[in-house]
Amino acid sequence: MFHTPQAVLRVGKLKSIECLRTAARHNSRTTVVPNADENKTVEILQGQTSPEAVIELAQVKIGSQKIRKDAVIAGDILLSASPSYFRPSCPEDYGYWQQKQLVLWTEASTNWLEEHVGSNILQTALHLDEATPHIHCLWVPINNEGKLSYRSTEFGGTRSGLSKLQDSYAAAANQNQKKLPPITGLSQLPCYRLVPTPSTRCLQNAKGL
Repeated sequence: MFHTPQAVLRVGKLKSIECLRTAARHNSRTTVVPNADENKTVEILQGQTSPEAVIELAQVKIGSQKIRKDAVIAGDILLSASPSYFRPSCPEDYGYWQQKQLVLWTEASTNWLEEHVGSNILQTALHLDEATPHIHCLWVPINNEGKLSYRSTEFGGTRSGLSKLQDSYAAAANQNQKKLPPITGLSQLPCYRLVPTPSTRCLQNAKGL
């Protein structure tokens, strides 16, 4: 059993405009999410505030280039951490977090996203209406040559490469910490599994984190 909080980084591939629209509706809370508390907050941290604006921006970024039938047109990155990271004294207390911890984590997470997906971001949303705070980031996989190519981004690499990404996210979260719990990445665990976000299934059976 691990007592040190663990970083959570999940990556999802969206292969159609409709899947992107469904993810944007889920992340913006313009559709019903069964596990979400409607009395709590969802905040758009960056990018577009409505699902249709997300779609429009994605289409602008992709432009007129031809899209393969199996192409990934967008990605959904989910960032979070173990409950004990946000509420060290009471990790079992569903829906609670320490405000100082939340502010530091949110800043570190948005900075990490800016570094890794930057100008390709469509929308970044902070969800505080489920069990544990988490961030969804929708983005378009446009490479340095301006081509739509998920495979050529760092998120489209090997399992080993993705575990290093989670380690880098854990390191970024730790940079803002002082007398707060440290956080570990994937390579520090004896076994690991990269779990796709619900968006890869068009959120047909979306469940909260």
